[in-house]
Amino acid sequence: MNDQTLDRTEIHDDHKKNEMDSMILDHKKMFDAHNIPLSESQFGMARKSSDDYETNALTFQSQINKPTVTFETSLSVNMRLIKDIFNRVCKKRGFSIIDDEREQITAMRKQYINLKDLCINCFTGKFKNLTSITTLRLTSKTNKITCRRKIVLKGLIGEIKLIKAVFFDFSNELEVHEPRPSPHKITGSSLFGDQLLIHSRYVPITEENNSDGEELAMSPQNLESYSFYEFRKILSSDQYAIGKKVAEFFKDFFESYGDSKASASLLPQPMAKVFYKINQVTETFFADFNYGKSETRKIMPFCKTSVEKFLFEKVYSNLFGMYQIKFDKQSTMFREQTHEILKEKNHLKHLKFLEIPLKFWLINPDKLTEAEELKEPLQEHEIPYINAINEFSKISKVRSPKEKLAVLLMVNSLMKSSVVEYHQGKQEITSMDEQLPILIYVVLHCQVENIAAELNFIHDFVNLDPTLESEEMLMANFKMSVEYISEKWKNE
Repeated sequence: MNDQTLDRTEIHDDHKKNEMDSMILDHKKMFDAHNIPLSESQFGMARKSSDDYETNALTFQSQINKPTVTFETSLSVNMRLIKDIFNRVCKKRGFSIIDDEREQITAMRKQYINLKDLCINCFTGKFKNLTSITTLRLTSKTNKITCRRKIVLKGLIGEIKLIKAVFFDFSNELEVHEPRPSPHKITGSSLFGDQLLIHSRYVPITEENNSDGEELAMSPQNLESYSFYEFRKILSSDQYAIGKKVAEFFKDFFESYGDSKASASLLPQPMAKVFYKINQVTETFFADFNYGKSETRKIMPFCKTSVEKFLFEKVYSNLFGMYQIKFDKQSTMFREQTHEILKEKNHLKHLKFLEIPLKFWLINPDKLTEAEELKEPLQEHEIPYINAINEFSKISKVRSPKEKLAVLLMVNSLMKSSVVEYHQGKQEITSMDEQLPILIYVVLHCQVENIAAELNFIHDFVNLDPTLESEEMLMANFKMSVEYISEKWKNE
């Protein structure tokens, strides 16, 4: 071998040594950083050398296609419990949690190797023993269509056998807490090798079963009723922790306030108890049940409303009975007074008595004499503010305070819009002095059986909810109208 050949050999060896040093340095940086995917680092280092190294790296890359498995559970298995199970099984296998987010948690296990073995592997171009970092990740999603939780465990880098062992431990622990299996067909090969896991709840991710039901295939008109059904299904089921707690709340409520007559003196305490439970249940839906995710934002606007309807529907007879008893005197006085006033079915007389201006009578001038008296009785559709009066009668047909409040808001809106429509936009109610007499007229003709109980039922709820502060003036006007008819009309 001549000197020229020796020089070329030394140059080639130096070049190869520099490459190996660079590879070792990159590995050390990777160990320090912890979160650099091993497969990408090895592939990148292999590309620095010859075509043989590229071939080996690509072969290694294909060999570490890590397993992924899904677990479907009921929503009673909340995210807090899932994370506790994952922490335990990871700690058992020597993993440490390196990232913990609301719906995702990542664990890593480091197995230190000496530089000598690392150098040998680099020089020989074999990477089979370099998987000294093993990382896996758990994510959780909620399927809104089936009301089930989907847990995905995915191996990111490292030893496949170790990843499979964590999967197996996790499935065993999860089975203890899952009240009822969810039948699915297992497709593909077993993720656990010789330990074939034939369990209907655990399904490998495939093209066929990778759908989360993220999109709601329905019209906007059906969205509210669909959302109400979804929340109600959970609230009424003892399979879910939240359903059990709601059932316990009802039991406690009826034990504490079972006698409406005795409990009436405690108002508004019973109303406050329901109000705070509604807030607690709503917060639970956003937190533990993951309905607060961006993917489920379409049904979340109806969450609190659905909870309110459900809870008040169950306690309404008992709770509203307390208000009927407490405000029976006021309701009776109102009924008796309106009965006397309405004996003479003369709407024009009532409008005049309340000193409502002519422009707000909403009566066709052809129906009036020169003395501003009716030529003939009005037909039902000709009665001033009839739409607002009819709307008010709906207040007894709904059960939650917000639904009743919505009726009052609509009464107020229909009352104002009647003026605008009659005058074709040229006139409108602009002040409280104009509005209050008209509201008294509407309340007089509404014929609501327990009007004092209805209004105070709503009023106590509005006082508890800081978001309804702007509705307090509206409630004051309605209560003032009832008080005027009951106590002042006769005297005046």
